[in-house]
Amino acid sequence: MQRDKNLDSWRGIFLVVMTLNHWPGHMVRIASQPFGLVSAAEGFVFVSGLTAGIVFSRLMATKGSAHVRARAVGRSWEIYQAHLFFLTVIFGVGFVADLFQAMPESWVDMVPFFADSPVRGLVLGALLVFQPKYFNILPLYMMLMLLIPPVLGAFARGRYFPVLAGSIGLWALAQLGLSEFIYQRLTSNLGHEVGLFFDP
Repeated sequence: MQRDKNLDSWRGIFLVVMTLNHWPGHMVRIASQPFGLVSAAEGFVFVSGLTAGIVFSRLMATKGSAHVRARAVGRSWEIYQAHLFFLTVIFGVGFVADLFQAMPESWVDMVPFFADSPVRGLVLGALLVFQPKYFNILPLYMMLMLLIPPVLGAFARGRYFPVLAGSIGLWALAQLGLSEFIYQRLTSNLGHEVGLFFDP
């Protein structure tokens, strides 16, 4: 299966813009949402979803839904393992920095559990109910990957309308504040910010 250079090019452009957007200095004024209301991160997620849809649709047609389900779950597990690895690294570095009283001030805001309860932070991070800043993209990708088999399965059965209606319904609920409601409930119950920046 050949790669689509057009889609790869767009993903590359979005990655460059996201890098500039997070670079220290004044570049953020140019790089932040340069395409209007859509940020580079949202564009990257959209193009990645489109690519996944193309790839998994071909697999669905040639190898069946069981294969697609196994591939999606396997890929989601890989993403989760990467998330756990980097979460452990960041908490380990933070623990050592705190031990030697060399914790950068910006890190305290990024991961509030560094100083008081790193184990609790790691556990909540592993359960995906807490994310340090900039750590929330992998859990989002994991969740979206797990949605691929049921969505493509519905398309394969000709159930276009329920998929479209469900998508529009979720979008409408998000506009009416569903995500903010869930976020506030999680935050109040856990007693800390959950770090969800990307709205699923």
